[in-house]
Amino acid sequence: PQCGFTVETMEFFNKFGYPYELINALPNPEKREALSKMTNWPTLPKVFINGQFYGDTDVLGPMEEKGELQPLLKAAFSDQAT
Repeated sequence: PQCGFTVETMEFFNKFGYPYELINALPNPEKREALSKMTNWPTLPKVFINGQFYGDTDVLGPMEEKGELQPLLKAAFSDQAT
């Protein structure tokens, strides 16, 4: 990834041990614009968990601190196992 914020987000998620998919929207302005309109969030990266948009590490960091993120990830990956 060319974006430092994306690297930061990857490092954030690496500590949880769950796989994730990285979609590079930087070289595709149409994709970036569509994602921004869809999420009402102008910046990258954009984190989706189980199809739900959550923002970026500015949102997810506090969620982790409150103990809200790990159960969300666990539930998302439990859903995939069934």
